[in-house]
Amino acid sequence: MQIAPGVDSTAWTSLSLDDPNGADWAKAIEIFRRRIEDRFIEPVDRLIELEEPVPELDRRFGFTIMAIDCLLVETLGAFICGLTDTTDKSEKVICRR
Repeated sequence: MQIAPGVDSTAWTSLSLDDPNGADWAKAIEIFRRRIEDRFIEPVDRLIELEEPVPELDRRFGFTIMAIDCLLVETLGAFICGLTDTTDKSEKVICRR
């Protein structure tokens, strides 16, 4: 399974991230960046581009953009919490105190 464009999940699981100064951290950051860009940022950018020529009152993609943004917040929260799955944990991840 690819977790980012051109990155197999085994590339992620084989990283050694125990040492905060380890060489694999640069790879991990790049994989994470590519994952976020491909799954969230690029689709939102495309939706915004598609609606630029449309009069503001006729634009329809705002809800979809907001939904993608919410998924991004949940994803970032899961990474911060070290979760690999957010099933039944979305509220906890998004509303941490």
